[in-house]
Amino acid sequence: SVPAMSQRELNSPAVNQSDTSDMTTPHPVLTIDEMENSRSLVRVWVVRHAERADEAGRGVLASEECSIDEKLRAAFFNPKVSRHKTLDPPLTSRGLDQATIAGSKLVAQGVSAPIIFCSAMLRTSQTAIRIATALNRVPGGGEGSGMTKIQRSYGLAACTSVPNQGFMSNEHISAISEGSAPLSSLLPLDEERMPFLMAMEHAVRRVRAEGKRDVVLVTHREGIRDMFQVTGRGGVILKPPYASITLFAALAPRPITVRADPHLKKYFMMLQLGIPKTEIVRKMVSNGEDPASLDDARRIVSRTRWCAVQDGFDLGFPKEKGILL
Repeated sequence: SVPAMSQRELNSPAVNQSDTSDMTTPHPVLTIDEMENSRSLVRVWVVRHAERADEAGRGVLASEECSIDEKLRAAFFNPKVSRHKTLDPPLTSRGLDQATIAGSKLVAQGVSAPIIFCSAMLRTSQTAIRIATALNRVPGGGEGSGMTKIQRSYGLAACTSVPNQGFMSNEHISAISEGSAPLSSLLPLDEERMPFLMAMEHAVRRVRAEGKRDVVLVTHREGIRDMFQVTGRGGVILKPPYASITLFAALAPRPITVRADPHLKKYFMMLQLGIPKTEIVRKMVSNGEDPASLDDARRIVSRTRWCAVQDGFDLGFPKEKGILL
């Protein structure tokens, strides 16, 4: 079996920057039947957050259509950007309803997820809470320790242009959830600044390690576009609808070699030419380089392989939304 990627490997520059080819290699599109008949696949349900208040029309942030009250709403204005933009806008009341419907769609698909992963932003957190409420009504959900948990992650917001700072605490998220997200249901915020695709991989590995088959992630349109590019669909997704659900498949990880940092390449070539390692180490020391990096910079890790699923695009994305498949 392939060992799980350690946190050190996840955060390594060699992993994050030197080689992402395995993540971007297209794989065949699976049919629903092929997916259901495979025990090694994990179903990855990627949900876009529901309607955000600052894009719903003028005045919505200051009206009853906004899902949070005026005092909390004032905390979201960012003086560094336009007055018509906010750093972390909430959902509209209609958005809350959209998120509830998304949860019902997942229940109808037989999804059972002990953890919902979402970006650390308010709109994704609110969407995840409504989805969790729906999933708690199916076997495996409920109250107390059986309740569906919510894991907020900085990495799942890395696909956006918003800086990873200023996000609400779990205490604030729980306070505005109107009782639907007790603090016990919110896992400690994952503050690792990992790239979006690595955050996706981390979530899949965590669920796979627990023997589960469904991963639910609430993220942003940029992340959904990234997933379509990774799976080689060849289409352009400009703006998937609010609360849309797209199904992907995560194949079992396979071992790959992570490339060394470019400045170490010459030392690996020397090894391949049969030059004794002791001589290479002496040369590295004379050049002011750490010989230990020779062993650390090239190693075998495992990476998840992603697949698109035929007809897995939110029960049919409308073409007028800018989606070309």
